[in-house]
Amino acid sequence: MSNPIPPTQAASTRTVIIGSGFGGLGAAIRLKQSGDHDFVIVERAQDVGGTWRDNTYPGCRCDVQSNLYSFSFAPNATWSETYPTQPEIYAYLKGVAADAGLGPHLRFGFDVEDVTFEETSGRWRVTATSGAVFTADVVIVASGGLAEPKLPDVEGIDSFAGPIIHSAAWDDSVDLSTARVGVIGTGASAIQIIPAIAPVVDHLTVFQRTPAWVLPHPGKVVSQRAKALYARLPFTQRIARWADYWMREALVIPFVKRPSMMAGAEKQAIEHLEAQVADPELRAKLTPSYRLGCKRILISDDYYPALASSTTTLETAGIERITPSGVMLADGRTVELDVLISATGFYVTDNPMAGKIHGRQGRPLADAYTGALPSYLGTTFPGFPNLFMVTGPNTALGHSSMVFMIESQLNYIVEAMGVINRAGAALIEPKASVAEAHAAAIDEKLPSTIWGSGCASWYLTEDGRNVTIWPDFTFTYRSRTRRFVRDDHLLGLRPGSGSGAMVEGSVPAR
Repeated sequence: MSNPIPPTQAASTRTVIIGSGFGGLGAAIRLKQSGDHDFVIVERAQDVGGTWRDNTYPGCRCDVQSNLYSFSFAPNATWSETYPTQPEIYAYLKGVAADAGLGPHLRFGFDVEDVTFEETSGRWRVTATSGAVFTADVVIVASGGLAEPKLPDVEGIDSFAGPIIHSAAWDDSVDLSTARVGVIGTGASAIQIIPAIAPVVDHLTVFQRTPAWVLPHPGKVVSQRAKALYARLPFTQRIARWADYWMREALVIPFVKRPSMMAGAEKQAIEHLEAQVADPELRAKLTPSYRLGCKRILISDDYYPALASSTTTLETAGIERITPSGVMLADGRTVELDVLISATGFYVTDNPMAGKIHGRQGRPLADAYTGALPSYLGTTFPGFPNLFMVTGPNTALGHSSMVFMIESQLNYIVEAMGVINRAGAALIEPKASVAEAHAAAIDEKLPSTIWGSGCASWYLTEDGRNVTIWPDFTFTYRSRTRRFVRDDHLLGLRPGSGSGAMVEGSVPAR
């Protein structure tokens, strides 16, 4: 399915797309739909799928409805459940890539080492660890924020004698059936892993730093009748999709406008906890002290029963360090373990890919995650001509489907590429003043939202700045990305083609 590039050969293309998850595949399809076929998709793995290829841990599934967590232009009438499982999402993405004929554009085994804007040519140079190189007019970074697994920063973790398995790099060869297993973390992946392995292991110890808000899972099996209806009358599935969309969009009111409205959902979550956990001491350990929604809301019907099992222990004392044989707690006790599972998420606010990308004068894109470099709509950046990022700063959601946000960004990207074509230009980037205003508006808004209500989460940088969440309705973001404002951007020609200077709104004719 892929055409390899010899390591020493530098190949030229109009566009390099980095990553083959929802963002990368969506970008490729939208380019093809616009009539642009001069692009490659570089992927470090040997198949498409992104995070849904890599996360194969037991129980893995999405917490957004199937009909909404899919491309609007590629509905799937055969989802087996209303909330899709990892194998089905992975198969869906492979099918989308095949149906769109993306095989000739894919380059597997291309692990990006460096992406640099060459000011002498006005083009980008994308280099792999193997030495393979692409030069391109445009780069679309679609590697995503859930790509680099993050192990806990705990003293002694390298000394543990048994297997350490990160949730995003699951190892099926490790036999858990007679093992004393420890799980670090109680977030979105942990609440799926724990119920799946609890009945299998000899004993399970869960190390919790902060309890999560957990609501009943509303998922159900999709009936054969519904599948047949979606296949025969596709508009019925579109209606179901929009029903799911507007139900989730209503959450923006308590999330952003009136966080105090979360009290009703908190009551429901407490009732769910009380119904499933009889032990008052365990219930107390599992009761959050922060506002629901400040961290990602979790849904599960089997997480609490797994923790209440006689073969599971919940530890909340805190981890002092990891030893060769287990975990030493802050109170001096030691938990002996055979296997350690890290459900500790990813490098998100310190995205490693951003550190590999350099714009004008060598400036690293990593500055966008420290507040030193403003982004425009989380997609483009001053000083980074013709570079677009899918799911960049402040585009993630706490309430709805990232696929909707991705499609919104792709509208902007395709339109931007069309603008430079129609203008006879070669380069485009946002004005610094426009990007700064956009970033300032988000920074001003976030503290009064649910995500600014005081908890610590993976949405925040070490200094407490939220560079992750979009604090508004998704239709507002869709509107802003649909209406491409040319005057918000600088256009220019490449060096040597008449003028290398970036100018506002127009460029000299070629």
